[in-house]
Amino acid sequence: MVAIPRMMYVTDRFLMPGLGTSKGTKGFISKLAKIQRQAMLHITGVLRSTPMDVIDTCADVLPFHMLVEKLTHRAMTRMVTLPWSHPLEKHVTQAANRYVKSHWVLLHEVMHTFKIHLPTSSQLSHVHED
Repeated sequence: MVAIPRMMYVTDRFLMPGLGTSKGTKGFISKLAKIQRQAMLHITGVLRSTPMDVIDTCADVLPFHMLVEKLTHRAMTRMVTLPWSHPLEKHVTQAANRYVKSHWVLLHEVMHTFKIHLPTSSQLSHVHED
């Protein structure tokens, strides 16, 4: 109950799930997955040769790569639902609507990975006029 939230604190800001282009992120995810495996071995008390999917099922824990994806998607959903008055809303909308190939930020890549597109304020004002 304590190990996973402590491991995953702020990981949605630097881990990128499901992309083949980010070698550094894969390294971090695999290192954190090893830590989760060690914690699950200690918690359940099973043999080290037990497959990780069996341990995860017995401990009622998601596999680590799915856990990273779930937490990142949750964080992006929260960012997408920011009110128009929030200072970050403009940046989130720009990152969601325009994919930048060079000088990108993690926000661009994650929004593109999850295929999130947001209407701009001008598009919304046009919809409200109709």
